[in-house]
Amino acid sequence: GDNTDATNRKANITVVAGEKTMTITLVQLGTSVGEVDFSKEFLRGNLIFKFTGTWCGWCPSLAIPCHEVQEDNPDRLFIVNLYQGSGSLTWDEGYRDIENYFGVGGYPMGYLNVNYEELTSRDAADIEQDMYDFMEEYPSTVGIAATSEVSNGTAKITVKLAAKDSKDYKINAFFMEDGIIAAQSNYVEEYNSYIDFANYVHDDILRGSATTGYAAGGEDIELNIGEVTTEEFVAEVPSDIEDVNNAHVIIFVTYFVDDRDFVVDNVIDIPLVGGSIDFKYEE
Repeated sequence: GDNTDATNRKANITVVAGEKTMTITLVQLGTSVGEVDFSKEFLRGNLIFKFTGTWCGWCPSLAIPCHEVQEDNPDRLFIVNLYQGSGSLTWDEGYRDIENYFGVGGYPMGYLNVNYEELTSRDAADIEQDMYDFMEEYPSTVGIAATSEVSNGTAKITVKLAAKDSKDYKINAFFMEDGIIAAQSNYVEEYNSYIDFANYVHDDILRGSATTGYAAGGEDIELNIGEVTTEEFVAEVPSDIEDVNNAHVIIFVTYFVDDRDFVVDNVIDIPLVGGSIDFKYEE
């Protein structure tokens, strides 16, 4: 048989009956999206809400370390950039609601896994340490698998959620875009030698949401321990997205702690067009 592809295996069976010979090809497909192993610990994704603006000269001092840490931890750290007063980069409908929820008093400001870790430091090592400290304190209780497809300007996002605990969970599915070039103000001289701020590339731009309640934890969902729940979200692709091939969807689950605030439990990121990701586990 042809077993060169680890996800699709083929074998031929020859059946002889009298004078007739028949060859049957059997195909074993790889694991489908959404099969889960509850005995394993889910890989924990972390999320930074970062408030920024192209006019903000101090914003690169937080943005650049965050993205450097993200590059070193691509499966563990995800960024949602909310731009204020920055023309086409600003999500006019929603950014103010989210900004008001956090009570942002100045820029730049970031929140790791929402209000439990405020990023007042602009040092990459400190941000990375905060991330790992938080992972140890709050292990993920929900695994996430998802697919995304686009047809005629409409996105369908199918999410499978596997819960190991019973909490007041909420879910968010954010439309994001990378690769937008726009001038960025900068007051930090150490970056001037290697970054072209006149043609600064902006990534992880929040363009819109396929879910409701994004300013207060997300959209309510009910998950049962030891079961896989499927949620489907259908929404128009935001008109601000310039290139759907540079767009992606960040999906994250939150829960409330002590009725005080919500915390991010887990995060995944998939392409908007033809995106697919299965459950991931800690090694």
